[in-house]
Amino acid sequence: MAGSMANPTMMNADGVSTTHTNSFSPNSPSSPASRNVKAEAFGDAHRQRVESEINAWVASEIRKAEARTATALSKIEQKRMKDEARALEHKKREEAKAEQAIRAAEVKADKIVANAKEEAIRAKAHAAEVCEKGIADSHSQTERAKAELEEAKLREIAELKDKAELMKITGELPFQEPKKHGVGSMVKNVLTCHHGDV
Repeated sequence: MAGSMANPTMMNADGVSTTHTNSFSPNSPSSPASRNVKAEAFGDAHRQRVESEINAWVASEIRKAEARTATALSKIEQKRMKDEARALEHKKREEAKAEQAIRAAEVKADKIVANAKEEAIRAKAHAAEVCEKGIADSHSQTERAKAELEEAKLREIAELKDKAELMKITGELPFQEPKKHGVGSMVKNVLTCHHGDV
């Protein structure tokens, strides 16, 4: 039993059980120990390659995601700028409309004020004209009345003088008083006689 050992059963890299004999030395490349080292080395290399490829893929996907995010952010920023520009343009248009409305209202108000001033000037001129005409008419009437009164007075005096001359010629006396002959009484009697004749 010491001279001959039983052949051990081993698992190869594919998981298949194999029976090995002791015809190989432990340091032989085809020995089980060497095959295990190779299998482990192959497994490590495979894992490293898988990990490297996964890391590269993750990095690539991250870059793609960052690029997509940057593109989306750029579009959002462009939209914001366009919206802001549109809002500012709308504000300018509305402000321009408001200023135009103010100017139109001011022009209309200026016209209303100007028309009111013109009406006031015309009314004042008409009032002054009416006032001056009234004063002139009053002066004319006053002067005409004065002239008529003066003319009546002169006519009356002339008539009295004519009557007195006629009385002198005929010797007729307008009144009879014993001693006194006043001018006032004479005129009074002349008027009395005159009215009596009538």
